[in-house]
Amino acid sequence: MFNSNTNVQFSRWISQVVDAVRPQLLSIVKESLEKSLIQLRDQQIGNNRYERNNSMKRYGFRIRGEGKRVLLTALGVDSSGHVHVLDWLVEESEGQQSWLRLLQRLRQRGLGNVRLIVGDGSLGLPAAGKAVFPESQFQICLWHLCRDLMRQVKGLNWIQRQHLYHDFWEVFNALTLDECYERYLTFLRKWNRIHPAIERLFARYETHLFYYYNFP
Repeated sequence: MFNSNTNVQFSRWISQVVDAVRPQLLSIVKESLEKSLIQLRDQQIGNNRYERNNSMKRYGFRIRGEGKRVLLTALGVDSSGHVHVLDWLVEESEGQQSWLRLLQRLRQRGLGNVRLIVGDGSLGLPAAGKAVFPESQFQICLWHLCRDLMRQVKGLNWIQRQHLYHDFWEVFNALTLDECYERYLTFLRKWNRIHPAIERLFARYETHLFYYYNFP
């Protein structure tokens, strides 16, 4: 059996081995990851594989010594419902030109016939999508819209917020576009009287709310 001194010595030996191996191991992992990412970004994309649903997202972060950056990402949903990372781009700021560069990369890699682009309301994305994929429509992401809605109504009590959340998803769970639009109008009539910020938020995105009904 090991005594306490032996255990301490063994722990120290393990720490020394790990410290010696760590830089080399990290270097191997880094090189392997970089190689995989380069291969992913350079491979051709099937022309019709992601024609129905392409989701665009952006994430803000800071690089030490360089300031704020934005990571623009493109996700594709195939016919089986599986989500794939298609490409990404790091930009100093978000705007139409930034999204154009990302979408043009996708076009050059073979992505075509894009009919639906889903985004979280990112500035410049709808116009960039139309410029690169003229047949596409822009659909606001309903999850992000709901999140923004709940942020706008912090003055409501907990019960009101729960009812609002339920009513929101009842609108967009409708089986047909006509039914969805009727529920939408009922939703606005009910909640605009309670909180005026709701009307302003939906007015901003109203033209991009219902395109997903074209893709059952």
